[in-house]
Parts: sequence; structure tokens; C-alpha cells
Amino acid sequence: MNKQPLIKRIRSSKKYQDQLLSVLEKQPFCLKCNLKGPLVVHHKKEINQILKEHGNPNFEEAMKIEELWFESNLQVLCNFCHINHHNK
Repeated sequence: MNKQPLIKRIRSSKKYQDQLLSVLEKQPFCLKCNLKGPLVVHHKKEINQILKEHGNPNFEEAMKIEELWFESNLQVLCNFCHINHHNK
């Protein structure tokens, strides 16, 4: 099953956008190199993996998965460090 439309809906949600802003306000620099921008919020455990582990839920069910909203699963990286992380 292709989860991309669901992931796009999650990422477009107000709850998700608010969480990203909150994380960036708390840590306004890259965790790896201390650069202050441009920054992205990286998921240590990818959203699609979390969804898979919870039985490929629909949007309403996915939004209730607590693990999806754990700030401990997020880290702020600059674009360069984020690309390097995914190219390992």
C-alpha cells in the first residue's frame, strides 16, 4: 500500500505544522553542526515505519497514534546534514 497520500495529509495538518514550529523554536540550530539555517525537522523513526507498525491506519486513526507525536523522535538538522544522513 502506498502511504504517500496519507503522509502528505499528516504533514499538511495543523497539528503537524504546530509541532514542527514548536521544535524549531526550542532548538533553532542544527544538532550536528550548529548551523542556524536553513533547517529541517528530521524524524529518527520515519513516519511510514510508524504507520506500518500500527497496521496502516487511515488518516483519523493515524492522527491518534501517540508515537507519531513524540518529540523525542524529532531532531533539527540543517539541509546539508539532513541530506548527508539520508545518503549514508
